[in-house]
Amino acid sequence: MSTHAAFSPSASERWIACPASFLRAAALPPAPSSSYAQRGTLLHEFAAVGVTESLKAMDEAVANHGATLEPDERAALAVYVKFCKGLRKGATMWRVEQVVRYNDELFGTIDFFALKGDTLHVVDFKGGAGIKVEAIDNSQLLTYAMMVLELIAVTPMAAIPKQVHLHIVQPLFVGDAPIRGASYSIEQMLRWRGKVLMAMQAAKAADAPFNPGAHCKFCPVKPQCPALLGLAGDLPAPTTQGSLSLPQLSEWLQKADVIETWIAALREHAHGLASGGTTIPGWKLVDKIAKRKWSDEAAVLAAAKKHKLHVQELQLLSPPQLEKKFREIPSALRGFVSQVPSGQNLVRDPAYVPEAPDSKPALDAALLNLQYRV
Repeated sequence: MSTHAAFSPSASERWIACPASFLRAAALPPAPSSSYAQRGTLLHEFAAVGVTESLKAMDEAVANHGATLEPDERAALAVYVKFCKGLRKGATMWRVEQVVRYNDELFGTIDFFALKGDTLHVVDFKGGAGIKVEAIDNSQLLTYAMMVLELIAVTPMAAIPKQVHLHIVQPLFVGDAPIRGASYSIEQMLRWRGKVLMAMQAAKAADAPFNPGAHCKFCPVKPQCPALLGLAGDLPAPTTQGSLSLPQLSEWLQKADVIETWIAALREHAHGLASGGTTIPGWKLVDKIAKRKWSDEAAVLAAAKKHKLHVQELQLLSPPQLEKKFREIPSALRGFVSQVPSGQNLVRDPAYVPEAPDSKPALDAALLNLQYRV
């Protein structure tokens, strides 16, 4: 039995939204694991020790592994461990790093879940700081929760929950609460189950349709995607952009986000080919602009001292640097922290809902009925 699911919950947003991407992605060779993914796997291993045992045991596991944790990583793991331990109290059933399975094609490993009373809590730890992960209509978490419900249904003496709480724990992301969540009824989860199973069936069809969108961001098929190529070809010419209506401008701004991810993937694909020795007509690799740096900093300091040259300057640490050093900004200094935007960016308004072509509600409308920030 394969250890990798054909329908990976982590990629569910893509294969649900764009059925054609499934077979094409499956035909590609596996992507090499990045250093970020490897670090994330290691942090999850330590986090599991913290939840099942204690933070002290986790620190011992880190030391025994020969690894080190940055202060902000240690603090992030402590937030996750404390949250999961809180959910453990009074839970009739809980699991850490549990493999959940719907069938041989759809399965995965969930970070943590707990059944407390009539509520199922499903938790996902995110160690990244750059990309915010939402719990609201999170297809990966919803799919995990769907499979946990299947597990509970066949577990003797386990009470069937009446609602599901999804939790994203992402302490390193700056700009929102470290713990974010959304709540769903069992009826909504059944609706999600139906959507997933229909998507799996549709994705296996040789003539499955393409559907470009925000889910293209991490799609491995991007460089060869005919839908994205067609979308780029349909871009309005500069001479006609001024005549676009506001709804058309809004629509093309959204499409532009998708096209930009395709362009970035196209450049990355071409760079990889060129680095491997493939000649691309009209293109070649050249060195980036060289930056000057010291070949031996210790020797520079020694020579500067000998010749009485002042080559070092003391600099006040910034608030983020100070926060990293002390884990939090000391109370005596908090009153001096200010936040001044450097400018403004045009971004998508999450509250905006385009007008539907008719009054009939869409089948895949948002499932959300409650959200929170901690």
